[in-house]
This record gives sequence, C-alpha cells and structure tokens, in this order.
Amino acid sequence: MSTLKVLEVVAGGQPFALDVAVIQGIERPRRWARLPWAPPYVRGICEFAGEVVTVVDLAARLALKSGEEQGTAGVVLLASAEPVGLAVEAIEGVGVLDLDAGVLLGPTGLGAGARGLGPDGRVLLEGEPLVDGRPLTPLLEVLGDGWKGARP
Repeated sequence: MSTLKVLEVVAGGQPFALDVAVIQGIERPRRWARLPWAPPYVRGICEFAGEVVTVVDLAARLALKSGEEQGTAGVVLLASAEPVGLAVEAIEGVGVLDLDAGVLLGPTGLGAGARGLGPDGRVLLEGEPLVDGRPLTPLLEVLGDGWKGARP
C-alpha cells in the first residue's frame, strides 16, 4: 500500500490535502498589505518571521467560491523558490492519504493544480502550479460535477 502523509485543509467548502513534505509551517497573519495590480487570487503580502510572504487564496486560485472561514483558518507556508503561502478556510489536521485507493489525475490534473483524488473525495494538491502564476484549468472542469459536494 502506498500512503502519503498530508495536511488536510478546506477551501471553497471542499476538502483538500497537501503533502506535508512541501509545508514549511502554518501561520495566522496579523496584518495584510494588498498588492496593486496583483491577480485576484493573491490576497496580498504578510510578514512571517521577518520574511515577506505572498499569500494566495486557495479557493480563488482554484476558481471555487470562497467558503466561510472557521476558527482554524490560517496560511500554509509552502517550500518554494519564493516565500509563498496558501490561505485556507480551515486546517483539519494531519492524516494519511492512500494513493492506491485513489485516482492519480496525471497532466490534466496538474494543469488544475491537483495531483490526485483520494477515496474520500479529498483532492491532493500540487503546490508549484498553485503558486507560480501559470493559468490553471478550473478544478471542476477536471473533476466534474460529481466531485462537488463529495464532502457532507
């Protein structure tokens, strides 16, 4: 069995997973600075541990309607060439994703920022396409309407 340790998050009211190997930390920003002329999915910049970090709204980046933020909302800092974080509605904890029981999405999925779909409907995200500014295929086009609402 092939499993992956993941951070389980919610964005756009939907369940997602991020490989813990690409996560540098989780923060709750105190102050934001908006960036003029930035794409609509960029919330702005924040300072974490003396470093300026660009923050991407995960729901907006995936072309999903933003859901209601819960008390555990935060910014997941990713390991990438430039300091960047993903703003999420909820952080549900660390879990395990069974890759054998799920579906790998291949190049089509990567074009939407997704690596695979777990057996519980949780989408395994690929960090780099989400933060490097490339145009993404809307996630619902890749997964179809059957995925929407897979979570109670």
